[in-house]
Amino acid sequence: MKNILKYLMILSLVFSSSCLKEKEPKDNEEPVEDKTIGFMISVSNTASPVVNSIVRHSEEDNPEDVVATLDVLAFKVDGSSETFLYRVEAAEVDEGEFKATVRIYAFEQRFVLIANARSKLTALTAGQEKETILNALTFDLGARDRFIVNDTPIPMWSETAPVVIDIATESIDDIKMQRMVAKIEVQLGASVNNFELKSVHVYNTNKRGRIAPHSNNVTNLIAHTASLPTNPEPIWGPDEFVKYDALNTDDLLNTIYLFETAVQDNYLKETCIVVGGLFGTDIEPTYYRLDFTVIESGVIKHRDILRNHRYECNITAVHGPGRETPEEAFRFKPENLEVIIDWDEGFKSHGNINFDRQYELNVSHDSFLFGTAGGNGILNIDTNHPDGWNVTVWSNLAGTGESPDWVLRTSAPNDNEKFEFTVGNNTGTRIAYIHVRAGRMINKVEIRQN
Repeated sequence: MKNILKYLMILSLVFSSSCLKEKEPKDNEEPVEDKTIGFMISVSNTASPVVNSIVRHSEEDNPEDVVATLDVLAFKVDGSSETFLYRVEAAEVDEGEFKATVRIYAFEQRFVLIANARSKLTALTAGQEKETILNALTFDLGARDRFIVNDTPIPMWSETAPVVIDIATESIDDIKMQRMVAKIEVQLGASVNNFELKSVHVYNTNKRGRIAPHSNNVTNLIAHTASLPTNPEPIWGPDEFVKYDALNTDDLLNTIYLFETAVQDNYLKETCIVVGGLFGTDIEPTYYRLDFTVIESGVIKHRDILRNHRYECNITAVHGPGRETPEEAFRFKPENLEVIIDWDEGFKSHGNINFDRQYELNVSHDSFLFGTAGGNGILNIDTNHPDGWNVTVWSNLAGTGESPDWVLRTSAPNDNEKFEFTVGNNTGTRIAYIHVRAGRMINKVEIRQN
């Protein structure tokens, strides 16, 4: 996948520097002038800031990262109140470079960036509250029953912290665009040799979603609670569902994209998937239900399906045939199937590229997942930084405290191509983080053992 650092350049009308300095902003609604500033944006991933392809210029670019249009919405910040000021269309002038116009005011502005949804931004009214504006920005499937990322660029959202734009402002950096959809992937573990994947049925989803989340439902731009539109147009099972046929017998990847859904406290209305396949020597498929759950205080609870999250369903063992029909499997508790369902913020399942204008740091994975028995891991690393790269392993994402003693390095310290390690047997859940550094660049890779 092609990964390029992107800049959103905000273009002013042509004014001389001396003229700008003579005009001081007043505390009212009248802008003094326009100002050229820079916005550095990337499409959010699971690791520390990763730059992904923004505009799809070739088939090698990842369609999940495409930004076909980009708009900037400016809001006046006055204490806890934020009201709409104006919208700016950003036009691409070169690969990854956009231009638009913002205004200088004496007060703070918050910039909300909306990608791939320009047609939804035609009826904005100055003075409206921010949540009123964002709640009305929705995207629906239309006549389709599924989101097809190769045909439709994913609408995305991000926003800046409140900022006063003045003649000294040069740029706003590190803005991560958040996709409005979640991704679900299914794959068989390497040790599963008695099952062939044939299909995945998805139940209890929505046909409409909010492009931007409610501010109460995100922390540092990452969703922790689903944000639903006024009418999400739910598709309720068992009568309604969306079926995806598996092209491979061992996985279904980069295919299932869903709008956010919220927990219903009703087993037959929770978002779930039903996996269909051939067990052993069976010639007819049978079916198994998989749920998105978490254990809290010893109680299994269903989860919201969240924007810009990837839900990876790793089938680790199949002990027998499933139910005879998808509907029967949907109605009953899961059985005869062992699965680890892992979720994280961002879409990338393999590989990160960190770009620092001049140098690149590439790693082959952003996460490793092990079962109780543990196993071996290989992280391939490549950089063109003259000082090379180094690796440390930590018990937390921040890289503080002690190194975990259960992640053992097996590659030679002077191996400049890969970091090999082993994880031993363990019956609980534990997490560690590999920090790969090259100059100012860093990639953080999660090791999770369930």
